[in-house]
Amino acid sequence: MQLPSPLDLIKNTPYSEYTSFPVKLTGGFINHVWRLTNKNDGKSVIVKYAATELAGAPGEKFSLERMEFEARGLTLFCSLPEPLANDEILCQINELGKKIVSTPCVHVPRLLHYDKNVPFMVLEDVGDLKTYDAWCTATDEAKANSEDIEF
Repeated sequence: MQLPSPLDLIKNTPYSEYTSFPVKLTGGFINHVWRLTNKNDGKSVIVKYAATELAGAPGEKFSLERMEFEARGLTLFCSLPEPLANDEILCQINELGKKIVSTPCVHVPRLLHYDKNVPFMVLEDVGDLKTYDAWCTATDEAKANSEDIEF
């Protein structure tokens, strides 16, 4: 399977200046993920691409709806626009999201761009943090002295 270049994915987005030092990130099993750096100011973003096969298990098919599900989930950590702000259940979920975001050591990246037709998304780069899996498998003592984690 031929993967698209992350630079091609962002070409027609507000993140087209992020063309320096594309780095493929490891540790993920589902999607293909890169860190891209803005050639002008050095800031970085994360580009995530959903192929029809699992990134960590080539040949294993997996629904592309996963990217839509993730994009919708990430929006629950943001302010709800009208008319969604009038939906009682979404408001309750959004309040839970705000509590998660305000929890020390937990960082939920902001969804900056999403293209469901490709499908790929651009996320805020929250830095080189311990993954959720690594944090969950750590001992209780290590968790008590834990670094921040990426959700």
